[in-house]
Amino acid sequence: AASVGHWEKAKETGKVAAWDPQFLAVLEASFANATWEEYMGASRQWTLVHGDYHPWNMMWVEGKPVAFDWEMVGLASGPQDVGQFLVNLEPEFCRQHGRSCAKAYHAALVAAGVTGLSEEDCWTEIRMGGLGRWYSMVPFLCSMVPEKVLVFFYDNVKAFTQEWGVTPENAPAARFWQEVRMTGGVGAGVPPVSRGLRKTRPLRRTQDEADMVEPNASEGATKLLSARLSRQACWR
Repeated sequence: AASVGHWEKAKETGKVAAWDPQFLAVLEASFANATWEEYMGASRQWTLVHGDYHPWNMMWVEGKPVAFDWEMVGLASGPQDVGQFLVNLEPEFCRQHGRSCAKAYHAALVAAGVTGLSEEDCWTEIRMGGLGRWYSMVPFLCSMVPEKVLVFFYDNVKAFTQEWGVTPENAPAARFWQEVRMTGGVGAGVPPVSRGLRKTRPLRRTQDEADMVEPNASEGATKLLSARLSRQACWR
């Protein structure tokens, strides 16, 4: 997978040599688990996802949040979008509000008619799926961003790895580039149905969703995640 190649290149540059040994071991395990068989065999529900859902891909427009950069949109695990968003925040914020965000998101999924996903499994997929995306992205960023930016992401992903008790034994598979391939963004041999999703227009915000958000309010952030991501379930 492309993500594995970026990991090997990151090691060759020497940029990861000073990283925490335990964190490096988790990354090694994560990329070792990043196989097509693992991805297709995992018992997760698929839906339409943004694919790169984090605060850097959002902005406030006339007091309302707008998501952009939809090039990774495709079929994947909805809770991973939530997890990718949370891992980009302060660990202390997620310690206080992460579980409530997950609970509200799961309740919204159930209200939208989603079945077969327990609240606990949803929370696990948010944590492990979100970290799986970032494990794939951090080595990729080694060749893309200034050192200070790389250090920020490294520190944050490592902090969440420790906070959520991830070890080499339970490390989730690096997932970002596998999702891109499922939607025709990278690689060959993509199924025609998946390629067609590349032409899907971005989801539009509803007025109810726009009205419920206040800048920097944790309650508003919880409602935003629930509203936007539960709507994805309707596209399954």
